[in-house]
Amino acid sequence: MRRHGRFWITSRRCFCTCASLNRNMVRKRTFNPRLMRARRSYALAEVAEVYGIHLRTVQRWRKEGLRVLDEASRPFLVIGAAVQDFLRERQKRRKYPLRLGEFFCSRCRCVRRSVPGALLTEITDKWLGKRHRQALIRGVCEVCCQRLLRFSSDRQVQEFQQSGLLLAEREK
Repeated sequence: MRRHGRFWITSRRCFCTCASLNRNMVRKRTFNPRLMRARRSYALAEVAEVYGIHLRTVQRWRKEGLRVLDEASRPFLVIGAAVQDFLRERQKRRKYPLRLGEFFCSRCRCVRRSVPGALLTEITDKWLGKRHRQALIRGVCEVCCQRLLRFSSDRQVQEFQQSGLLLAEREK
């Protein structure tokens, strides 16, 4: 084992002595697709280096649907546009469209409604454009009793009230 800068090099692994590059780092869920040039080809290791992730992660992406140029030749090459499309589609799959009266429950990890008597609206001082103010709609999940929060506008609060969903309102 020998040291190279802040890394310890072994025959198989590289251990970092820097605290910011520790294994306890939080995994990133979204990646910026614009880091890749659309018309350039990349090896899987280069994709991993650009995004600061492990090579195995990019190999898993390939199994999940990242298109490579030629499956028969090694190293696997991907076009930057294919990586961009794959990452955008992956981010789009994580989005949950919410209808009126729905929240995303972080504990259940799905769209839920709130307990009817627990809805509370808080209109803040922040403006969303020139006409509408920001509103926070709070509730409680009907399945797991987790507190719910939905960022919204005062216009959508009026829609909630017209549909008879909101009971309490508080100005901040």
